[in-house]
Amino acid sequence: GLEVALAGSLTHVHLPMLGSLRPDIIGVRGVLCSAANRRSRIDPRAARAFIGAVHCLAVECLPS
Repeated sequence: GLEVALAGSLTHVHLPMLGSLRPDIIGVRGVLCSAANRRSRIDPRAARAFIGAVHCLAVECLPS
């Protein structure tokens, strides 16, 4: 029953590591924002791209 959560300046670069660690929850902000600046607004395109990459990781379609 324990869950693992990871957060803290996570970006696309960290996805292979996240795939290995298999956390239950990831916390992101900056990677979803305009120009990857966490003080900016969330950019829908950046959010879609990151969510798509996480989904791809979940179904193991990222290159190793």
